[in-house]
Amino acid sequence: MSFLAELGDQEFRRLAAHSAGDKIWELARFRVTSADRLQHLRATPQRGYGARVSSFVGVTDLDDGLDAIARPIYAGQYLADLKDATQAISAALGHA
Repeated sequence: MSFLAELGDQEFRRLAAHSAGDKIWELARFRVTSADRLQHLRATPQRGYGARVSSFVGVTDLDDGLDAIARPIYAGQYLADLKDATQAISAALGHA
């Protein structure tokens, strides 16, 4: 999501059209239209991170229970903060 949010509308539409019919990457697999996905992507900068579209429940018919967030990192920007955050999360989960 973070990568796609960095694209312009035209470039996103080009990629969406290119993936049409692909069993892995086609937008229909994620139960969204190009317009829905584009709206979600345009909200990404306001959130500050990329997130899974809520209508996508994983690769099975059951909700896999996974959630994910992402943020693009440029030339080390935020890298130290990211490392600190991942260490804190791991420690909180008992994986120190």
